[in-house]
Amino acid sequence: MVGVDVGIWSTKVVELQRKGGTYELKKVYMFPTDRSIFAEEGREIQKEMFVHFLKYTVRRCKLRFKKITISLNNENCIVKYTRIPQTPEDQMENLCWRAIEGNVPFNKQETNIDCKITDINEETKDMGVVIAAAKKDLIENLMDVFKKAGVKLAIIDADDLALYNIWEANYALESEKNVLIVDIGAKLTKMSIIIDAKPCFGKMFYIGGCDVTDAIQKGIGVEEAEAERMKIKLAEDLPVERKEEISNISREKMDSLFKEIKSSADFFYRKEGEEFPPIEKVFLCGGSSELPFLKDVAKQYFNVSSVEKFNPFDVFVVKKGSLEYIEKKAASFAIAAGLALRQ
Repeated sequence: MVGVDVGIWSTKVVELQRKGGTYELKKVYMFPTDRSIFAEEGREIQKEMFVHFLKYTVRRCKLRFKKITISLNNENCIVKYTRIPQTPEDQMENLCWRAIEGNVPFNKQETNIDCKITDINEETKDMGVVIAAAKKDLIENLMDVFKKAGVKLAIIDADDLALYNIWEANYALESEKNVLIVDIGAKLTKMSIIIDAKPCFGKMFYIGGCDVTDAIQKGIGVEEAEAERMKIKLAEDLPVERKEEISNISREKMDSLFKEIKSSADFFYRKEGEEFPPIEKVFLCGGSSELPFLKDVAKQYFNVSSVEKFNPFDVFVVKKGSLEYIEKKAASFAIAAGLALRQ
């Protein structure tokens, strides 16, 4: 399976091949997304431009005849974690709709809905479910784009579930099973809380790496490309005073982001009660997780054993020639790798 994560800033492609009980990493690519495929603010798809970009992606990555999985972010796909009574399969859709309809801004006839059972409690006769809902028009548009591009669309997933899938593959056997994943992209950040190795809560924030770049650009008075370089490298070639200025600007933006993440986590815990297991570890992923001070910011807000960069390729067989490349960029591929795991 091939996972394709089309972000506003960059597109990530991961191809995995299963061999017995292991997966081998066959291909990994990252390249700039043609931003003309998105309408204003990146919330809608420009179909014809997306068709051209998809054809380009297939040629560049040699994906012809491969089955591709993509995902929807929280702007386009509503995901809810809840518990419902144990229910026959033919009644699941109606029960899941009743559980999520208060969160969906359109009616049932306009909605595609799917769910996944995470656990079954025989004592309480209920079960944990992850419910995903998206507008039918969006799903039909995506299917039409892939058809026009001559590409096999196997699965449309949700970002939250892709992140959970790749965490489960890499880390579910570790001692820490209560974790927070923070995926910081160019424009959006996603948080996912996993308790007892099961997904429990997710939320999206309209803050990302581009906000840091923009703040540096305005604060220092430089062009966008230079501000981006300063953000990632903290401008090693500049005087100490200027480096501190850039670091302070960047940290202020990320501090605002983690205040919101902590507030959302606190809300989740107030709802669940004081006896709910606390978060033990924070994982950082996404392209903007490369910011050098980010671990320190996360530790300010969460009392955890560790904060670490999420490497989605830890458990995969990786060819030696790819090791150096993926070690530098691994955290950017979390969603694409999670999509590639789908069967």
